[in-house]
Amino acid sequence: NLEAANEVAEKLRTAVSSSDNATGQIIPISLGLALAEPGQLQEDDAVRQADRHLYLAKNAGRNRVVAQA
Repeated sequence: NLEAANEVAEKLRTAVSSSDNATGQIIPISLGLALAEPGQLQEDDAVRQADRHLYLAKNAGRNRVVAQA
């Protein structure tokens, strides 16, 4: 479900942005989430929707998760 996916995505985002790296700087990660639904007409509808959410996350300031409402 979307709630569980969001929880995993937040853990991933937190782990990446708080990890040690060679530059010593925070590495931001933006994620877009969407669920594949049986009623979708095209098999890649969920991928396109997740991609839209990714760009919403980036435009909202990066380093965040945006999921379908």
